[in-house]
Amino acid sequence: MTSTKTRGNALTNLGFLTPALRLWPVILVATLAGGLATWGLSQTSTPIYTATSTQFFSLSNGVSGTDLNQGSAYTQQQMLSYAQLARSSSVLNPVIDELGLDLTTTQLAGSVSVATPQSTVVLDISVNSTDPERAADIANAIGSSLKTAATEVAPTAVGGAPTVRIRTIERATPPTFASSPNTRVNTIAGLLVGFVASTLLVIVLGRLDTRLRRRASVEEVTTLPVLAEFDRDDGPQRGRVMQTVPRGADAEAYRQVRAELENATLLRRPLVLLVVSALHGEGTSTVTANLADAFGVGCSAAGVVAAEDFVRPRIGSADRALLVDGGAALHSADAAAIARDVDGIIVVVDRRQARAPQLRQTIEVLERSGGTLLGIVLTHTAPRARGDEETTHRGADDAGRADEEAGAPLPEVPDEADEADEADEERTDTSPVATR
Repeated sequence: MTSTKTRGNALTNLGFLTPALRLWPVILVATLAGGLATWGLSQTSTPIYTATSTQFFSLSNGVSGTDLNQGSAYTQQQMLSYAQLARSSSVLNPVIDELGLDLTTTQLAGSVSVATPQSTVVLDISVNSTDPERAADIANAIGSSLKTAATEVAPTAVGGAPTVRIRTIERATPPTFASSPNTRVNTIAGLLVGFVASTLLVIVLGRLDTRLRRRASVEEVTTLPVLAEFDRDDGPQRGRVMQTVPRGADAEAYRQVRAELENATLLRRPLVLLVVSALHGEGTSTVTANLADAFGVGCSAAGVVAAEDFVRPRIGSADRALLVDGGAALHSADAAAIARDVDGIIVVVDRRQARAPQLRQTIEVLERSGGTLLGIVLTHTAPRARGDEETTHRGADDAGRADEEAGAPLPEVPDEADEADEADEERTDTSPVATR
């Protein structure tokens, strides 16, 4: 059974929303920025005013009801033609001459819109202009010019009388409010665009980012348990926390890892553990050394070895545990070669370097080699991500370091295996661990 987790449909489990929920402040800022930008543009845009005049078309002859019905139907059929006529040069040129407009026919036609409500003989002529008075004057002038042009092109009755009569039922008046820009609508649209665009961008970037920044990212890749999390390494003295700060939070975490490993392997003695990572520099040597201290075997030749130096029969020289520093599993075949010969494997993941595909590949390589994976150890995690409890532990950690610098003796660390630790330490030396 593989320990790598198959990703489900993100749209089904809503896991694709994780980046958006995590980066909600960015989305909020982008949303507000979109609304503010469109509001600012609306404030600086030149206001446009729209004035509308309404014309009514009817036949000028017909006395019976049948004549009137037929005339009304005929007029409705001609309304689209009258609408086109209203924006033609035959109507607009007289308007330009009458009002003395410094516009061409094409420019004036671009500011004119004509609408005919369905199944009616009414024509609405709307004109846009930066001057409300000018918009009303042009709309009324087009209505008057349309009457003349429609009379000239419409069929005539017997005796030469025009068959179409046009009446103005509503003259255009100067508008009080600008029709454009609509500041409220534009601002709402800007907010929506900012929200949607930023959310999609965050989700896409989140899906493309395969870095294992936090515990949840690791849990999306594998079902292996996360045994411990350790924050930033501030140097060699900080790395060997079991010796430098034995009562700190990280030292206690190593002891808890030791207890979990012993329980998982049914207290097998001696316990042979392989510590590996996907890439170089993820902290396998530091984790191996601290686990050796937690087991009480130190970094002696009997307690810690490099992967290429591991030989199964030699484990008899360590009566409690043997820690094997396997280094980078993707860069060397040593770890995979001995995976079957150890009791369990611990995978170290550095959030600054590791990527999800690399961790997945490492686990698959070790499992194909017949190894038993016990869990994940995260390094260089952000202290904030580890909760308030971590802050408290780090405070105690710093206090312990301050006591050491002042020369004050450290109190004895309570541990259920203190006697065994002390006995093992007497039999081991402190030679440095082989670095991978």
